[in-house]
Amino acid sequence: MKSRCTGAADGYIDLLVLGGQAPINFVWSNGSTTEDVFGLVNGTYTVTVTGGNGCSTVLVIQLIAVGVKDVFSELGVQILPNPATDELGVYVLPAEAFLPAKAWQAGAKEGRTLRLQLADLSGRNIATQIGAQSAFFFDTSHLPNGVYVLWVEADGDRKAFKVVVGR
Repeated sequence: MKSRCTGAADGYIDLLVLGGQAPINFVWSNGSTTEDVFGLVNGTYTVTVTGGNGCSTVLVIQLIAVGVKDVFSELGVQILPNPATDELGVYVLPAEAFLPAKAWQAGAKEGRTLRLQLADLSGRNIATQIGAQSAFFFDTSHLPNGVYVLWVEADGDRKAFKVVVGR
């Protein structure tokens, strides 16, 4: 899910369907019948996903702007592994440490408190962590396979990351 700024028709929603019986059909509230939708503005979108066996699931997705200003221009976020199985690691790296070899010795920008929230696609909070450390860990062993959203907030700005749990 992404939209760069309020009012711009540059947002998109990228679904990942795990399991289900083919063929899988999609009906979006904007009339689209494709798995993924593009050219979206901020707002709430609904998609009905129907498997070949007739079982349906309705998802309500709110697309919001994450802002023109990249809040992480001085800060990188690396999510490992993604897809996750039993544990998800979130590593916050200074710009000079974007290389994986430096990931383990890098720390968060001094004095910056981060808020991380792992949520399901309906927006239900699964876990929240707050701190200034350079590594955060989420237990995903109890979560069903699927797609989740990791919100990272710094200095009042937020960025969403797609996280997949699969075994």
